[in-house]
Amino acid sequence: MINEGFDTLGTLADLEESDIDDMIKNVRETCRAQGANAPGNITFPFLPTKTLKAMRHWAAEQKRTGRPLNNYGLFVGPLNNTAVARYALDLL
Repeated sequence: MINEGFDTLGTLADLEESDIDDMIKNVRETCRAQGANAPGNITFPFLPTKTLKAMRHWAAEQKRTGRPLNNYGLFVGPLNNTAVARYALDLL
């Protein structure tokens, strides 16, 4: 992801959720097209994907409210759980 430009929370905050879905779809299609020549075993399990989307949602909220986005370490433990729960509620 970093090689594709997803290297800061600011970049993540500027994405739409559909951009994450498109990235996953693109990687899957590329791996299928490459078949046995595909490098590595790239998967997108449900929970990590949901957590990434929640992190994007959290980062967008941080940016919208003028809070700093320079610390990835903020998105751990209880804050991670709260962000995932808030993201799920906002989807409803």
